[in-house]
Order: sequence, then structure tokens, then C-alpha cells
Amino acid sequence: MSADSRRRLGAVTALVIGLFLGLTLLPLPVTGPVGGYLGHALWQLLGAGALGIPLLGIGLALAGFERLGGLDMKRSAVLIVGLSVLIPYIVGVLTEVRHTDLDYDVTQRGLAARAVGVLPGFFAETISDKIGVAGAVLV
Repeated sequence: MSADSRRRLGAVTALVIGLFLGLTLLPLPVTGPVGGYLGHALWQLLGAGALGIPLLGIGLALAGFERLGGLDMKRSAVLIVGLSVLIPYIVGVLTEVRHTDLDYDVTQRGLAARAVGVLPGFFAETISDKIGVAGAVLV
């Protein structure tokens, strides 16, 4: 198999996985119990950053078929994953989300805590406690 064929196969695979994981984020039971569990875990862990996972699949597919200009698959993956964590982190720092706001049940959280998620919320709370809100935004 040539390098071009492997790249295109990887692009199609990323698109299919990204679409499946995107369907797990919907409140509809279209992906079965495994998809429901994965969707809940992604919302719990990443908050609004979980929306970056289907975008990652689409971005990798576009990069694999050379539709993003100068972005190859690795660069587009780093860009999308970085934004998926960075945007909820900044929301968490600016709204001062605490670990007490991050209940296990996503539906019991406030709007800011629901958008932040556990992982970016942990980083936002830890870093802003050490160097303040202005320093955490600059980091």
C-alpha cells in the first residue's frame, strides 16, 4: 500500500470514528448503551471541548484529502485538540469554576461548569489558584 493510500485510509477512518463519537454526544440513543456511556464520559471530562472530537475527525479527513491547504493531518490534529482543551480552560478561568461546581451528573451543573468539564476545570482551578486569574489567562 502506498503512502498516499495509507493517508487516505487514515482520513476515512478518522472521519468515521469522529462521526460516531459526534453521535454519542447527542441526547438521542442512536449509538446504543456503549455510545451513551462514551457520550456521558466525554461531556463529563471535556465539557464543551468534547465537540472538538467530531471536528477532529472532520479536520483529519479534510487534511488527509489535502483540502486544508498547508495543514497536514498532524498539524490539524494538534490545532483541534489544543483548542478543545484551551477554550473550556479559558472559560473556567474567567468564570472561576471550582471543583465543587463539577458534579458527577452533568445535568446538575451550572452553565459554566457544564461548558468547562473536569479536565479543563482542574487545570483552570489549579493554575488560577497559584498565579491568579490574569496569570492563568496568559499561560
